[in-house]
Amino acid sequence: MRTRSLRVALVVAGVAGAGAWWAARNAAAAESPRAAAAGRVAAEAARRDRDILFYERRAGEDWRSAADRAALAALYLQRSRASGDVADVARAESLARESLALRATRNAHTSVTLAASLVAQHRFADARDVAARLVGAEPGVPAYRALLGEVELELGEYEAARRSFAAVTSQRASLSVAPRLARWAELRGDTASARRILHRAMAAADSA
Repeated sequence: MRTRSLRVALVVAGVAGAGAWWAARNAAAAESPRAAAAGRVAAEAARRDRDILFYERRAGEDWRSAADRAALAALYLQRSRASGDVADVARAESLARESLALRATRNAHTSVTLAASLVAQHRFADARDVAARLVGAEPGVPAYRALLGEVELELGEYEAARRSFAAVTSQRASLSVAPRLARWAELRGDTASARRILHRAMAAADSA
C-alpha cells in the first residue's frame, strides 16, 4: 500500500513538474519575440548614436559640407521620434537649415527633413511653406504632395488637403504616401480604407 502511495505521489509530482515546465516554456516562447524586438531596437539606437558621432565629427571638420549636415539632421530627427527629445528636433531643424544654406539645389530631401522637424514642433504654417516650395519645384513627386496635404490637414485647411491627397491616391503603396493617405481616410471616418492602405503599403515594402 505504501509502495502504491509512493508511486501515486511520484506521478503527481511528475505531472506537476511537467506542468510547471510547460508553463515556463510557453512563457519563454511568448517572451522571446518581445526580447528579440527589444534587442533590435537597442541595436538600432546604438548604431544611430554611432552614426551621429561620426557625422558630428565630419561636419565639425568641414564647415562647407551640406551632405554631412543633411545626414546629421535626419539622424537627430529619427532619434527624437524614438526618444521624444525636443532638443534633437531643434538640432535637426538647425542643421537642415545650415545644409540648405550651403546647397540650395539637389537638396530636396533636406527640405523634407526641415518640414518634418517643423511639424514635430507644431509650426505648421512654416512647414506648409517648405512643403509648398517642394511641390512648386517638383510637382510630380507624390511624397511632396502628400507632405503638403499632411500639413494642410494640421492647419485645418481640409479642402486644400483633399486636393493634395487626391493627386496622390494612385501612390497609396508608397511608404512616404500611405500613412498620410491612411490618416486622411481615418479622419473622414473611413477606417476600413485606412487599414487597407496601410496593409498594402506594408505588403509592398515586404516584397521589395
